[in-house]
Amino acid sequence: MTSIEPFFENLAFTTWDAIEAAFDYRIMFGEDAITSVNLLALKNASFSEIVIADTRVQERLKGCDFEFWIGNYSAGWTRYAIQAKKINVSSERYDSLNHTVGGRAQIDILGIYANTNNAVPLYCLYNYSKSKIMPSTACPKFKNIKEFGCSITPLETARHALGTRGARNFNWFHTRKETLPWSCLVRCPDLMKHWPVKVLGMEYESARHRILPRELSEMFDSQGENNSLIDTEIFSGETEYRPRWVGVINTETKVLNSYDLK
Repeated sequence: MTSIEPFFENLAFTTWDAIEAAFDYRIMFGEDAITSVNLLALKNASFSEIVIADTRVQERLKGCDFEFWIGNYSAGWTRYAIQAKKINVSSERYDSLNHTVGGRAQIDILGIYANTNNAVPLYCLYNYSKSKIMPSTACPKFKNIKEFGCSITPLETARHALGTRGARNFNWFHTRKETLPWSCLVRCPDLMKHWPVKVLGMEYESARHRILPRELSEMFDSQGENNSLIDTEIFSGETEYRPRWVGVINTETKVLNSYDLK
């Protein structure tokens, strides 16, 4: 286990506890705030393997809340476009799952951004549940429900939930094998087994990139300081949508995938 993996786990634990405390003390703690807190924690964690940059994109042009490039220079990188959603503790539902921006469904915006940029479209769910029932998961390393403080699930699963009565809740999402702790992004060598084409809605390998773009490589040299990702070729010109944040996570000696890149 690298030091990055337990840090992701701890952020999930902290998110779970923070949502619980905010609910108990009636403090507003929305998904944007949680995303900012978690990504800034990653940025400030003194990991040379992680850099985070803020794109300062306008709200109407935001294609996703954050984007991760995860991998290493020898095995390649997987690009993820991620939209965050926070649970409503009282109802244990994701009330903003059907959010619209400028008259367009946010889930469609995420799909457009991910498709034009060869990224895996995911939802990151921020959770706290009063339920005493341990949800099932396909993650063999899962031990504590607080690992679901930050969980990930494919866009197509969220779309299924939107079209299914009574499905926009914690239990529905977290009894599906494709919903995983977000720490799986940095520790699981076989994510493609959890997310086949029929679940992901795309070929997982299409989001695999052998080379990290120059602008992102340069971020490591300066550890994310003074890097502008506003005008850059890493984003497709086919759409104006951009991520709010971009993170690059170098797993170094750990091989992220067990198959060779094409």
